[in-house]
Amino acid sequence: MADTERATPWPHARPDHPVQLLTHHALMLLAAAQRPDARIRELADAVGVTPRTAVNLLQDLERSGCLHRVRRGRRNHYTVHLDCPVVDPGSGMRTVRAFLTAFGRAGEDGGDRGW
Repeated sequence: MADTERATPWPHARPDHPVQLLTHHALMLLAAAQRPDARIRELADAVGVTPRTAVNLLQDLERSGCLHRVRRGRRNHYTVHLDCPVVDPGSGMRTVRAFLTAFGRAGEDGGDRGW
């Protein structure tokens, strides 16, 4: 066995073929939670989608009640609703708060004001 094979903890790992474990909706929710005043282009870049797709994802999250958008001048401000129910069979996560907490993003005060 070659030294490089022994040093690799996962010899069958394929770094040229990574797997995306979270949906674009989940990634957009995380991005909006981290940067509530970000522009569409910035959120799109953070998630790895086009600006048009970012708009669609944000609209889906708004319609679900998990995200609220307020226009502030020429920008939007996003508020994540932490107690919004989510469907995630098998994970035990029942709210946006549980999802964001799993990723270390939920606010300490447990409020519903976003971040």
